[in-house]
Amino acid sequence: MSVEWNANDGASLNSVANDLLEDLTTFISVAEDINKSELGELAAPPVPSTR
Repeated sequence: MSVEWNANDGASLNSVANDLLEDLTTFISVAEDINKSELGELAAPPVPSTR
């Protein structure tokens, strides 16, 4: 089976790649926000007590 490429295929593949990149960027941004929130504090190692 041979695959023939044309300009339209390239454009749609580029669009799919851009969409995936946007989704990944959004996911990373959300993960960073979560890390800065209470969940980030829960994930942090416990601070030794001064007592």
